Amino acid sequence: MKSAHVHAWRAVVTLADADARAAQAMKTLSLDCPLLAADIAAVARSFLAQFDASEASLRVEVVTTSTCPKFHCDNTRIRLVTTYHGPGTEYVFAATPGDIHRGPTGALVFLKGHKHPTHSDAVLHRSPMVPLGVKRLCVVLDI
Repeated sequence: MKSAHVHAWRAVVTLADADARAAQAMKTLSLDCPLLAADIAAVARSFLAQFDASEASLRVEVVTTSTCPKFHCDNTRIRLVTTYHGPGTEYVFAATPGDIHRGPTGALVFLKGHKHPTHSDAVLHRSPMVPLGVKRLCVVLDI
């Protein structure tokens, strides 16, 4: 992570190109970790298969600040967020907005977006504050 570029890499991913897309992300971000690339590709393939989607938006980012500090819901059907390094995504239940939860590092956090047929704004999420000197590696998949 020390040599990783602070950058957000984005692409559309399909079952057929998940390995290539993950490898591209690693190269762009200056991350030399074939096991990480393989895991990102496996997560992308599983996400696509689970929701019977032909493609998804894939974002792999290395950040040093909170990229989206306000609690919100996205204009997607489903969002998957997993944090490989650094603090995990924070979320609140609308009924108890003062009770902030955090997904553990490595956890797969699935979030319903506004386009989900049963969406009800029951859960909102945000990017966590990133401590000074720490880099956060996060992967986001949207359909």
